Amino acid sequence: MRPLVTQSLRRAEEIPCMIICSGTSRLVVIGGEFLPPPGEQRNQLLLDLMHGKPQGLGGESSQNNKVSVVTSQRARQAFQFHFYQVVPQTGQLFDQMECSNAAAAAGLFARLSRVARPRTGSTLIETTNTATGQHIVLSIPAEGEMWKQPWGIRFELPTAVAAKYQLCRQATQLGLEDGRLIDCHIIKHGNVFAFCQLPPEEMTEALALELSHKVIERAVELARAEAPFLPKVIPYAQMEPHQFRTASYFEGERHSSMPGSAGMALGLLARIVLEIPGRDYEIYCGPRHQELMRVQVGENNSYTQFETPVRLLLHGAAPVPPQHSFFLEPPEEATSTETPSRSGA
Repeated sequence: MRPLVTQSLRRAEEIPCMIICSGTSRLVVIGGEFLPPPGEQRNQLLLDLMHGKPQGLGGESSQNNKVSVVTSQRARQAFQFHFYQVVPQTGQLFDQMECSNAAAAAGLFARLSRVARPRTGSTLIETTNTATGQHIVLSIPAEGEMWKQPWGIRFELPTAVAAKYQLCRQATQLGLEDGRLIDCHIIKHGNVFAFCQLPPEEMTEALALELSHKVIERAVELARAEAPFLPKVIPYAQMEPHQFRTASYFEGERHSSMPGSAGMALGLLARIVLEIPGRDYEIYCGPRHQELMRVQVGENNSYTQFETPVRLLLHGAAPVPPQHSFFLEPPEEATSTETPSRSGA
């Protein structure tokens, strides 16, 4: 990628970016210095970048319509990112959501762009999702192993998070149009999750969409979230004390496998709400529940963590949508991004 070298304001004509696959998600990852400041102009630009014609970068599903914007911090062992979720069905962009896969994708971008690096002898980089304030510790494989070994993702949890789960011990009943009542635990933890006591094989996309609308009404009524937001609907059934069969739905769309943030939240639900003691929880998901996610919950509910694969798919630049025009301050010095010898695709 060409280094940006200029002495004056530069009109943005293209935006350097990477497309990275992290776990269940495909993300467009961009350095914050190549975008307008956070706010309405940036949001609209990202929305048009993902779904503008004819060169939109977004896909057909919510899992392929995610953006991480990475910014540096003074400490070289840390960085920040802001996660954005685009909903292709409605053309909306949500800028106050959580995504653990976005954290790992941002970590790979930060590592390759020299925005952040572990201390000598360490594999850890710290980051914060400024969309939610969630502090995250990434365990990064050695440079030559970044596409061969899984990345560790750990959410550091203040005591206030466990208190939120304590408040949700009593399930909320949601009435369906067919007369059924579904017990759900509605929890706001970065995202709004609705853990439904329903075997996942009985959930359909139409039922998940109906439940999503019911959850929006009740979450606001219970003061567990403020609109606008879209919940993740998680049907689950317990197999063994530490094993669950589950699925994840977003705006009626079934995810191909379990998102990391939902899996870690289910681990906390098991420990705190369902009162299943222990540290390790196994979550089976996917069309035939053949995929296994292992979630670990720390002592005193101090963290949750799991592992996910991360792959660089593409490294290049996207043209700025023609309806947008903005200027960028030049960086203090030229920077360049190393391109690895293999894409990892």
